[in-house]
Amino acid sequence: MIIAVANEKGGSGKTTIAVNLACALAKDGDKVTLIDSDPQRSSEVFANNRSEGGKEQLFSSIAKCGSALRDEINLQSKSNDCLVIDRQTLKEYRYIGRAINASTESAESMVLYQDSDGNFYVRSLSDFTKKFDFKEYQGENREK
Repeated sequence: MIIAVANEKGGSGKTTIAVNLACALAKDGDKVTLIDSDPQRSSEVFANNRSEGGKEQLFSSIAKCGSALRDEINLQSKSNDCLVIDRQTLKEYRYIGRAINASTESAESMVLYQDSDGNFYVRSLSDFTKKFDFKEYQGENREK
């Protein structure tokens, strides 16, 4: 399963969601890799701090962007139950959609985000949405 958590806005909680989701999936027994694709590298910092603090590493963590992100998704999807991607923007989802298509025929995917211009993202995700179910959530308890 590939789960991408993304939002253009800083401070929206995407890293918190991505890290906690990766922890929960790992504690549930899944082999998880968290791919930090956000330029601030907050997920990577969390994983490093946890390791340096002597806490159990629940999941592996790497940092990749751009076309390297697509290549890493292809590689990691072969050896993990779940990939969680922390991303600042949805503009690179074309890499994610292509990587999913290239790496597996039966992938499951979930995209979590909030945004004010849903049409931009639907256009950006056209390849992705052709293959997978897609739901957009806006704010509390509002589903489109």
